[in-house]
Amino acid sequence: MAFSSLKGPITVMTFIATQCPVSNSYNQRMIALYKDDTPKNVKFIFVNPNRSEPASEVREHAKRVGFLSPSTKIPTTLWPTVSKRR
Repeated sequence: MAFSSLKGPITVMTFIATQCPVSNSYNQRMIALYKDDTPKNVKFIFVNPNRSEPASEVREHAKRVGFLSPSTKIPTTLWPTVSKRR
């Protein structure tokens, strides 16, 4: 996925997890926001930062819950940068 495809006046980046009950409790709200706001030229991406959840699991989770926007993993090459900011 090219992040350039998300270029627009507003881009919403939402962090998700496939196994987190708190994250999953917001799935339907995130889908509703997507449906309400994409006609207003708002772009969405769902990002899974969890090393323990493989990309295949993230894709299956997105399909199962009905995410209409792209879902992606943070590339492993970014982890040293992301981890240092914690």
